[in-house]
Amino acid sequence: MVKSFFTLLLLFSIASVALIACGSTTPQAGNEVHLDGAQFSQSSITLHKGEKLMLVDDSSNPHIIANGMWKNGVAQTVQEPNAPQVNALQVAGNSTASIGPFATTGTFHLYCTVHVNMDLTVVVH
Repeated sequence: MVKSFFTLLLLFSIASVALIACGSTTPQAGNEVHLDGAQFSQSSITLHKGEKLMLVDDSSNPHIIANGMWKNGVAQTVQEPNAPQVNALQVAGNSTASIGPFATTGTFHLYCTVHVNMDLTVVVH
């Protein structure tokens, strides 16, 4: 009887630790965009109003992120109204950086000033 009690207690402890490990302390992958070499892993992302964007550089290449976009191979610095100001945000190789929060709904553009045609569109609902 005592052995069954301790076995049951051990199982509940393991289950509790597993549930805590899967809880809200883990980062939200839905807000992440990965930087692969000289490009974003996706061309756009949709966020909810008030959320931050997490940039994850999976390569050893450094990136410098700013408001704007590439147009025909020419960098266009553009800051849409109410966009978080991003001016030369450095994302060193194999690191992360966050942008935001995005306080209003809209469509916002970010680009890497180092890599031609490396653009990201952020749509906020």
